[in-house]
Amino acid sequence: ITLLDLISRGSTKGDFEYLQILSVTRNTGIIPENTGDDATDTQKPQSTFSTALADAKVYGYADGYTVTNQLLEDDSAMASFLQNEFDYSFQLKLADMLLNGTGTNGQPKGLLNTTGVQAGNWTKADDEARNLVVAIRQSLTKLRAVGATASAILVNPEDAEKIDLMTDVNKRFMGNGPFGTGPTTVWGRPLVECDQIEAGKAIVGDFRQMALLDRSGLTVEAFNQHKDYASRNLTYVRAELRAAQVIWRPANFVVLEAK
Repeated sequence: ITLLDLISRGSTKGDFEYLQILSVTRNTGIIPENTGDDATDTQKPQSTFSTALADAKVYGYADGYTVTNQLLEDDSAMASFLQNEFDYSFQLKLADMLLNGTGTNGQPKGLLNTTGVQAGNWTKADDEARNLVVAIRQSLTKLRAVGATASAILVNPEDAEKIDLMTDVNKRFMGNGPFGTGPTTVWGRPLVECDQIEAGKAIVGDFRQMALLDRSGLTVEAFNQHKDYASRNLTYVRAELRAAQVIWRPANFVVLEAK
């Protein structure tokens, strides 16, 4: 499982503005039967929510390799290799921008730079892994307070290793251990390793509130018109995609940092 497996996916026809829901105040209540008397009748309650206007801008992503014509023609495995490399490289870049995009200098704004995300921490002193697990549980309570449910926990592989290696006083692994099967979970939520989040940080949240919207999916094309490529039997293989990213409810995420 990767970050891109957790988020919502869709499509867009271009740039657009949308409302981020920052908070909701619920005033649902029971009201009596009114009599028609303006002085005594009770008005129905009204809930409120605060919003922020955000931009969902389409950004272009590209990569490419220069290979010989003969290699492309004679080795079908090379075409598969390039396709797989493009898929992998684009997934890494998209995950990085979904989390770390600055919102400036030609980058979209990622979750870690979005206003309204909840914050938490854990201490590295004493039992760091246990402290992280405790902080994750506390984050579930923070999400519940805003009406959200965590779909996953995102951690750096170094922190995931610390959780996997937690043992009791008898040196027995507290999780699946080296011979267990099935995904690693913490408090019933999948623990997902992600290289794009730095060690000492973790994200607990409803990742369905984050979306990647394709303007045009990944396309791969080959060109040999560049300079003297035709005379040298070289081909430039280019991959491109265009997509926008959206974070509907920032408060449905808690970012934990080690102190």
